[in-house]
Amino acid sequence: MAVFAGRPSRRTQDEALAAMGLFLANPPKDEDVLVWPEAWPALQMFLQLTTQWNHGPAGRTGLRYEAVRTVMDIEEVPRRDRRDLLAQLAVMEAGVLEWLSEKRASRG
Repeated sequence: MAVFAGRPSRRTQDEALAAMGLFLANPPKDEDVLVWPEAWPALQMFLQLTTQWNHGPAGRTGLRYEAVRTVMDIEEVPRRDRRDLLAQLAVMEAGVLEWLSEKRASRG
């Protein structure tokens, strides 16, 4: 399982919900995910862009690439690395869009 600073643990979330008499009907599965070291910068960048999606009538349509450039500037990503990082982000973006499409199709 990936752990992010400031994010409450699953146990803490479950305890907080239980204190209010609530529970998750379908709690997410905690699974460890291996991230190759060479993919780590792209994953970190992708996670920083979670709120930077274009939306249409059917939901998300893709990342806001002006935001990608802004985050790269803020994070001081060297110009020589940006093309490869952008390609990795595009792969992750396509994966998310495919997953969302499959999810919509399964709902009917």
